[in-house]
Amino acid sequence: MAVAADTATFAEPELHLGIIPCFGGTQRLPRLIGRKRALEIILTGEPISAAQARDCGLINHVTDAASVLDVAFEMARRATRGAPIAVKTALAAVTRGLNVSIGEGLEIEAAQFAINVPTKDTREGLDAFLERRPAELRRALKW
Repeated sequence: MAVAADTATFAEPELHLGIIPCFGGTQRLPRLIGRKRALEIILTGEPISAAQARDCGLINHVTDAASVLDVAFEMARRATRGAPIAVKTALAAVTRGLNVSIGEGLEIEAAQFAINVPTKDTREGLDAFLERRPAELRRALKW
C-alpha cells in the first residue's frame, strides 16, 4: 500500500538517457498497473501526477504533504484490525501468488487458508458473525 503527497510525480525517464528502466522497472510496473499504462509511462518518460498514479493503481491515496505519514499510519491501523494470523496469511497469499499462474495462486491461497481454519480467531470471527456481534480478535499491534 502506498500514500503520496499531492505534489509528488512518478516517472520512468530512463529511455531519455539511452537505457531501459532497470531494477525491475520493466517487470514490476506492468504487473502493478497493466501493460498499456506501464508502456505509456516507460516509452514516453513523461511524469504522471500523484492523482494519475492513484487512478491507475500505482498508489492508494493522495494527500497534502503534511498529512502523508498520518494517512499512512491510519491505513496501517485499519489493515491491522483483523486477526494477526489472517493478516499475515493474506499478505503471504497475495505476495506469493502474484507472479504465478492462477492455478498455483489458488493453491497458495488454499494453503494459507488452511493455516487460518484451526485458529481461535477464526472460530471467534465466525461465531461473532452468526451472533451478529463484533468479533473479539487478538491484536498483534496496539496503535
